[in-house]
Amino acid sequence: MTVWDSLVGQSAVVTWLQGAAADAAQEPPVSAMSHAWLVTGPPGSGRSTAAGAFAAALMCPTGGCGHCDQCVAAVNGSHADVEVIRPEGVSSTIPNSRAPSAIERPESITRCAASTR
Repeated sequence: MTVWDSLVGQSAVVTWLQGAAADAAQEPPVSAMSHAWLVTGPPGSGRSTAAGAFAAALMCPTGGCGHCDQCVAAVNGSHADVEVIRPEGVSSTIPNSRAPSAIERPESITRCAASTR
């Protein structure tokens, strides 16, 4: 079971994210990898699952096997190089951090916070 298997009904998104992760893994990278990815969608659409799978694929030497230490740590939120930001209220600010960040409920980020990073 790979990290992508939990994204049911999202085959186009999975294909796109797998391609982005594969491009980033090339030496030198095939395309420019952004410093941040904003995963959006309505509640229940699987944005947190997609963001976790993508983070795991970026950290995994095989692109998201789902079994290695890198995948397990990225998916469960304990990977040292992946940061998950969960808003506590109606709006959020972005902490001053250089670690890759996954932001849950990105629609809650205020305009001021979004421009401070």
